[in-house]
Order: sequence, then C-alpha cells, then structure tokens
Amino acid sequence: MNDAQTGSTVVIVAGLLSLAPMLHSGWDASRISAQILMVFSAFLVIGGVVGFLRGRNMPPDSLCKDVSYGIDVGCWERSNTPGNWVFRYPGGDAEEEGPFLNGERHGHWVLRYFDDGVACVAEGPYVKGKRHGHWIFRPSSGAENKGWEEGSYVNGKKHGRWVTQYPDGHVFECLYLNGERHGRWVERFANGREQISVWENGKLKDYKVKFNQ
Repeated sequence: MNDAQTGSTVVIVAGLLSLAPMLHSGWDASRISAQILMVFSAFLVIGGVVGFLRGRNMPPDSLCKDVSYGIDVGCWERSNTPGNWVFRYPGGDAEEEGPFLNGERHGHWVLRYFDDGVACVAEGPYVKGKRHGHWIFRPSSGAENKGWEEGSYVNGKKHGRWVTQYPDGHVFECLYLNGERHGRWVERFANGREQISVWENGKLKDYKVKFNQ
C-alpha cells in the first residue's frame, strides 16, 4: 500500500465512522443537520474509494525527495507518457520509467543509465514488482560498440538462455535455472578460442578450453 492508498483508507474510515450515529435508534433522518451529515459522509467514502483506486497506479514511495541525513535519494515524477512514472536518481546519471499496479512495478519498464561514460538502456517487463520476461541491456543510439546483453527473468531471477556480446566482439552464452548457473556455458573469442564450463545448480562440474581452426 502506497502513501496515496494509505491516505485514502483514512478518509474511508473517517466517512464510515461519521455514519455511525445513523445506527442509533434515536436518529432522525428528517432533520437538515442529519441530511447534511449523510451527504458529507457519503462524499468522504466515495472520495476515499476513488483515491484508493487511483493510488493503485502510483509509486509505493513518497513523491517528495528524501533529504534525511543530508542525502538526496531521488524523486518520483509523472511521465509525459500517460500512466507512467519516472524515478530520477541523484546526479542525473540514471532514471527509471514505467507503470505501477497496486503500488508495484507492473508492465514495460525502461532504465536509462551511463556505463563508463556511455549512455545505455535496459528495458523489459515487470510483473507484480519483479522482472519477468525478456530483458535487454544495450547502448543507446550512437554507442553500438559498447556491447549488449539479453535474456529472460522469471519472478525476478535470471532463467533460461542469456547472451552477452562484449565491445571487443567476443560472445558469452550461458544458461540459468531460477537465478543459478545451470547447464553449458560457452565464451567465444575472435581468435577461435572457446572456454566451456558446465554448471549444476550453481556449482561448477566441468571446465575446458579449446581452439577452433
């Protein structure tokens, strides 16, 4: 539950409590004051429900910058893309953008950052606050020589085949099972050299090096 939903819940409770006198046997609904209270209570409850539902698509954190202990940890802002939010990290070197559902990242997200001074982008889906599905980490346009990486997540953990290509051209192909190395890993270099390792539940079982002509 995020800040907006918490506040809306308080409003709903206040509205329901203001309705409590109406349950009293001596309540006279015909009086003007009673009718005003009924309308006021109804507005509180309806407004609280609407606020709570809108809060489903908001970040879980406070929208204000946290400068506690003299540290600026960044701030959430509404994106120009309808339904999306942007979190800008201190210093302006990185930002995340995407939608929320029930206070959790849910849907397609994009992370923009710098790696050794090169602008890069990571993008892929979140499901209920966890990375889930195909993700790619790549340089932004104009920095194609930086290298890239792509693969899949399941419930926030790397799972299945991942491929990494480094700036010098050599390629790393690997397999994961629930976030652990599992299966055949191969690193291929431009000179024909291959480093091959076999993993089982995160433990190395075999390793060898060969040269292809």
